[in-house]
Amino acid sequence: MRRFFVEHIGFGSARVELRGGQLRHLRDVLRLGAGERVALFNGRGVELIGRIESVGPDRAVVAVDSAVEPTCESPVRIVLLQGLGKGLKPEFIIQKTTELGLSAVSFFFSRRSVPVYDAARAAERLRRWRRVAVEAAKQCGRSMVPEVALTDGLDGALGRAGPWERDTLRVVLSAGERRRGLKELLADGRGRVRSVIAVIGPEGGLTEEELSTARKAGFEPAGLGPRILRTETAAVAVAAVIQYELGDMGAPAALET
Repeated sequence: MRRFFVEHIGFGSARVELRGGQLRHLRDVLRLGAGERVALFNGRGVELIGRIESVGPDRAVVAVDSAVEPTCESPVRIVLLQGLGKGLKPEFIIQKTTELGLSAVSFFFSRRSVPVYDAARAAERLRRWRRVAVEAAKQCGRSMVPEVALTDGLDGALGRAGPWERDTLRVVLSAGERRRGLKELLADGRGRVRSVIAVIGPEGGLTEEELSTARKAGFEPAGLGPRILRTETAAVAVAAVIQYELGDMGAPAALET
C-alpha cells in the first residue's frame, strides 16, 4: 500500500486532501486512481487508511476508513548525537538511522568537523535533512519521523538531549576505548534501560576535550571493536547494535493491516 506524508492530519480526520507535490506523486508518478487504498501518516504517530475518492487537477481526496496502531516504532528510544561529517554523509546517516528506528539525530559541529558553521546555511541543511527523514520513514513503514537538529558544538547537542531520566543510558563511542565495548555496556542495561543517547565523532573522531565534556556529562566511554570505522558506518552500526540488544531488531515482522 502506498504511503503519503500529510502533516496536518489527526485521528479525527474523515477526508484528507493531497495537493502540490503529494498530488503530483500520486497522480503522475504512481498513477493511482479512485478506489485505490492508501496510507496517510503525519510523522507524529497518526496513521490512517483510506480510499482515493477523487483525483483532480489541483487535489486528490482520500476518504478515511480507519486509524491504525503504529507497529514499526522501537520499544527503546534512541537519540544519536553525531559529529557533522562532510558531503552527503549526514543524509546517509539520517536515512539509515530512520530505517533503524531512531527517535532523533542531532548533528553538531565538532572541533574536527570539515564543514564550517554557517548560520545562513544551517536552515537550508535542516530543511533538506528533514525531507530525507520523511522519505525514509515513508519507505520503511514508520508513522514517526525522527527529529533532526543541528547545533554549534557538542555542548549544544548535549543540552538538546537532556534532561534525561534514570532509565537512560548515555554512551560516547571512541575508537581508542579498550576497557569496555558497546555490547557489554548494553548487556548490563537489559531490563532497566528504556532510552539510549549515543555520541559519535566526525571524521577523525572526537577531540580529548570533547571526550572529557561527554564524560563529565555522565556519558560512559565504549568501543566498537578492533576495526576503525568511518563515521557514517559507526552511526549505522551503533543504531543496529542498540536495536538488537535492547530494541526490536530481529523480531518477527508485524502482520499487515
